[in-house]
Amino acid sequence: MEDQEESLERAASDIEIAEAAFPDEVLVVGPLDAFPLTFQLCLDDGGAFLALMLPVGYPAHSGLEIISYRSKPKDKVRIDAVAAAVRQTAQDCLEQEMEACMACCSAAIEAWNEAEHLNSPPVREDETPMSSLVRTAPSYEWLSGVPLTDRKSTFQGHACLVKTEQQVYDAIRELIDGSNRIQRAYHNMYAWRLTEVLPDGKHVLKHDNDDDGEDAAGSRLAQLLHSRQDDGVVVVVSRWYGRIKLGPKRFAHITNCAREVLVEICDAGEEGNKKADKRKK
Repeated sequence: MEDQEESLERAASDIEIAEAAFPDEVLVVGPLDAFPLTFQLCLDDGGAFLALMLPVGYPAHSGLEIISYRSKPKDKVRIDAVAAAVRQTAQDCLEQEMEACMACCSAAIEAWNEAEHLNSPPVREDETPMSSLVRTAPSYEWLSGVPLTDRKSTFQGHACLVKTEQQVYDAIRELIDGSNRIQRAYHNMYAWRLTEVLPDGKHVLKHDNDDDGEDAAGSRLAQLLHSRQDDGVVVVVSRWYGRIKLGPKRFAHITNCAREVLVEICDAGEEGNKKADKRKK
């Protein structure tokens, strides 16, 4: 009977092989030194993915499991077809007591591609698809900094100028939905700070932050905005976890990545305003 140490070694190796075979699709989201092992399989740039798990006893006594999956509403039929294909493949592999990651990833991608047109409405011969007529440009201009890597973890800052609280969340959604890579980040922590003018003319300072699972990271970003007295800006720091714990050093990286883009976007904006004021005089 296979012991747990050997089982864990087989499971970790299985995920690493899948990650090497599908570098753009497979994202390991946790350490590989203890069960359960988890990873994500990204299916497109629009946020469709499956969260998968290898439980204790894998692969001889338990099979690959789907934790959750997500897609845009229009792709519900496609993602359901993918989930069904993965479950069937995982069951087949379990019955043979063999590793399932590679087979399930291949089955998922194949099912996703085969179901590409299931949710698309039919187009008449005399009708031109709207997508060929209209291309929606991004509504917000994000500035992304240079990625910083330390012991296989990568950090990258992003900043965007905003005027209202609604714009903050719209901008963040557009940033994440518009990038397959950012969607796959282990954390997308953020903070924002702005002065909003109410209908009655009053000026109200608003601010908030979110850790996205990286405890206390959001508050550190908020502190940075406060100390710099930045206004009308949202800053996001993405972290892709490299399966090596960095300790407190990670907060220095998060702060430095945020400061880099804030200096560029906010200070550049202030300099531009000063030049405009001089021209008016």
